Amino acid sequence: MISALLTGEDILIKSHAGAKAMFELHFVKTGRVEIKWSKLYSRLSSARHDSDYGAFTTLTEEDILPLYPETEMFISVIKTIINAR
Repeated sequence: MISALLTGEDILIKSHAGAKAMFELHFVKTGRVEIKWSKLYSRLSSARHDSDYGAFTTLTEEDILPLYPETEMFISVIKTIINAR
């Protein structure tokens, strides 16, 4: 979703870290997206990274379910920006 947002603004990225940095620079620091969404994106990115690359990291349903409602709102915010183009 963030990749689609950035690509639609002609912002090229090459990594997850680059996507996060460009999202913060072009959307959060400019006030187009509230900082709370950047913080959530950071938490989700960290969880994904830990799950993918952490040798002993396992995310359970208990870890993920509390993030679900907030993540749905975040997706809605990003979709609104994409659709407003």
